[in-house]
Amino acid sequence: MLKVTKPTCTIWKVSNVNFATPQPRCRQGRDGSTTCMAKGTNARKRTQMPFRQELQAQPPKRVRHSADAQLVDRLQGISLGFVGDNTQLNCEVAEHTARLLEYVPLATPRIIQQLTGQSPEDIVEAEGLAALGGAEVVVLGSLSTQIRSCVATCGSGGGAAARGDCWRYLFGFITIWLDDTWQKDPDAPQREAYQQAEVRVAIAKDESEAMTVPQVAQALLEQVLQRVAELVKKDEDLCGKKGVYMKFGCRGDWPDLQPPDEKAGVQGSAASGAEI
Repeated sequence: MLKVTKPTCTIWKVSNVNFATPQPRCRQGRDGSTTCMAKGTNARKRTQMPFRQELQAQPPKRVRHSADAQLVDRLQGISLGFVGDNTQLNCEVAEHTARLLEYVPLATPRIIQQLTGQSPEDIVEAEGLAALGGAEVVVLGSLSTQIRSCVATCGSGGGAAARGDCWRYLFGFITIWLDDTWQKDPDAPQREAYQQAEVRVAIAKDESEAMTVPQVAQALLEQVLQRVAELVKKDEDLCGKKGVYMKFGCRGDWPDLQPPDEKAGVQGSAASGAEI
């Protein structure tokens, strides 16, 4: 005869749960609202989803497509540099661009703070604008051989990009000037230095006033990619020449490159000797 064994089981005790409370049934409408109705009742509660409101305020995120891959091929590994008076905007646009191009996002303000333990603002307050410019030149020098990167620089008129004699390493990038003329003094001395950038993207006043910095960065992204694509398509030798400039050591002789056996005039030589 078969012997039947009674199976054992574990009884879990659940406390602090009111099973008598009816669970609501919810349905989401096209307008982002949610209609909830408790079982056994006719009471309805209509609520607006707060996160849906936030999403509606954000500009649509740019997705990667074939044109981005074509731009990557044309760039030949040359990095992009972002300059301008708004440090946060430089960093935001660099990050968005790097994501679409599958580049590495880098920000000199963050690197400076990691190396020195001081923010760029602290350096300016303690030692002045020249000290920040010198420190950033050292960082840019360490990034001069970095390929496939989007490098954001310090703004506020105190970084290396604001000084024409500190562009030695920036010439190795394709530089994009994020220009918010209406917010800054149009006669500010750093604007002359920024004009050395290959691409200028102007920021409209209504965009800056109506949106946050991350939203402005997202809105500018398409312009940045389009202008860079037009630049490298128009001058097919530009990226190759940038590569040679980097190979020669970013000596400051851009765009009239000197033979490697000749001594080139190095721009920013005084600043490049600064120590972090």
